[in-house]
Amino acid sequence: MTFALRPKADDSLVLSTLRPLVKTAPTRTCYRLIGGILTERTVQDVVPTLETNFGGIKEVLESLMKTYKGKETEFSDFQKEYGIQVRSPSESSAAFQLTVDARSTKIAPGDDASCT
Repeated sequence: MTFALRPKADDSLVLSTLRPLVKTAPTRTCYRLIGGILTERTVQDVVPTLETNFGGIKEVLESLMKTYKGKETEFSDFQKEYGIQVRSPSESSAAFQLTVDARSTKIAPGDDASCT
């Protein structure tokens, strides 16, 4: 989730830097990377576009978080309904080792143990 939040933080930083310039120096040159091409624009041209992009990113992230929380709740309910317990990796490897040990136990010829 950290990766998804990164563009939001970058856009916020750029907007907080450029917003004061809209009033004090609206014709100041700034550069924007659009589709891999560096373009020269003015602050008054770039800020509205960045605000729109920032708002869109914010809406998408909120929607994704809402969907994620819903799926998390749905998964938790599913686990409870069917009695599913998630093991930690150390518990899983220990259970696997016990299974392997039980299978590799050899019975010497002549032992009275029965195998099924």
